[in-house]
Amino acid sequence: MYLSDNDLTTITPRDFREIVRRGKWTGGTSKACRGYLQTNITVLPEEYAEEFRLFCTRNPRPCPLIDITNPGNPHPPITPEADLRTDLPRYKVFRDGELVDEPTHIRHYWQGDLVSFLLGCSFSFDWLFASAGIRFHFLGGFITDIKCEPAGDFKGPMVVTCRQFQNNKEIAKAIEITSQYPFLHGSPIHVGEPNVIGIKDINKPDFCLPIDFGTPNSSGPVFWGCGITTEMISKEARLPLMITQGDTELLVTDKQVISFNDECLNIQTGDGSLL
Repeated sequence: MYLSDNDLTTITPRDFREIVRRGKWTGGTSKACRGYLQTNITVLPEEYAEEFRLFCTRNPRPCPLIDITNPGNPHPPITPEADLRTDLPRYKVFRDGELVDEPTHIRHYWQGDLVSFLLGCSFSFDWLFASAGIRFHFLGGFITDIKCEPAGDFKGPMVVTCRQFQNNKEIAKAIEITSQYPFLHGSPIHVGEPNVIGIKDINKPDFCLPIDFGTPNSSGPVFWGCGITTEMISKEARLPLMITQGDTELLVTDKQVISFNDECLNIQTGDGSLL
């Protein structure tokens, strides 16, 4: 099904999820449903859930924890009408740490003991940049040499997303905006030379294709934590089953970013999580 950029921007989350559920949209969600919260997901057996939750609370910059489902329940409390088995355009399925499938639904993988974690995603703040008149180019996702704080078997390197802006003034504006949204990764992990955090070439991303949101000049790159980090720790933990979103194919929720962020800041716990 073809959707223009305008169609993607203005469609409601419920209508968009219905299109995805019917298999009519298998592309990325970066420009979908302007102003609404998008999340990464990580699905794993209940026996590993508490340890994974601890990993998220110890590493809120790449893995800001937003919601958790009860075992076997594919409907997240944050958007009960959503179905995590069908409502993302693409998934990644790992067995023993190895990628074995990239399906458009996970009905046949679903088990009664699976717990789903919803994590914040920087796609949710990209539209805030546009609203502020900030132009940028999304360069993709990169594996860094920054080590996450381990939690049991969950450990590994942090993944970041990279954006390039028109000039230093707009970089400063972008940092100011994102620092107000801790549940969407918050302020950047790093600004400037990529080799400082172990990235050799920002023109060769490890994840995600570049997305053009404007035509910036060659200002220094800016790096935010990324939920794809969970894919890296899956390879380290070698769980019998772990499912994540595709690189750019996320869950679009019914929550508006600004109102959700205000709610989060009011109920944030001492460890930086919501739950």
